[in-house]
Amino acid sequence: MALMMFVLSCKRTDVREYEAPKENFPPKTAVRDQIEQAFAQTPSIQLKAPTAWKGQPPTPMRKASFVVEAEDGAKVDISVTSFPDASGGLLANINRWRAQLGLAETELLEPSIERRMLAGREFVIVDLVNEPTTGSRKQRIIGAIVSVQDETWFFKMTGDDALTAAQKPAFFEVLESVQFRSP
Repeated sequence: MALMMFVLSCKRTDVREYEAPKENFPPKTAVRDQIEQAFAQTPSIQLKAPTAWKGQPPTPMRKASFVVEAEDGAKVDISVTSFPDASGGLLANINRWRAQLGLAETELLEPSIERRMLAGREFVIVDLVNEPTTGSRKQRIIGAIVSVQDETWFFKMTGDDALTAAQKPAFFEVLESVQFRSP
């Protein structure tokens, strides 16, 4: 009982308020400026796309974006991206593309790639096709990877197998037209 009396007598009823300073995060515009500055240090690219490739607005990730659509509803998405340094390495990127098609990872590069000189640079070319699941179309990725200065550039066509394969000659023409300019 004495313990209960002690606890009741120790009960405090006063409330104190404290002001905690807000964290000083940079305003959104400052963050955007930092991102834009980082992209400004990335070599810019110039390329010639076929008229059948409909230009899409660039996104923060895509330096260029196109789509090709067939009358039967088949579609091919074409993207141009770049990332610093080796971007995880060639094998990791090929396995990422393989996973996008539902294919198993590979440990060997050489049977999966072709090296080709285009626009005066060595590109690594990848051509991957999956087996369709019930009710889906066969899908294909044709990709090209090239290192320029401290950047790795990815040119990728993804979509319906037949339409993507039909766009392969145009894809190589685009790669042949690529020009990189230093910032």
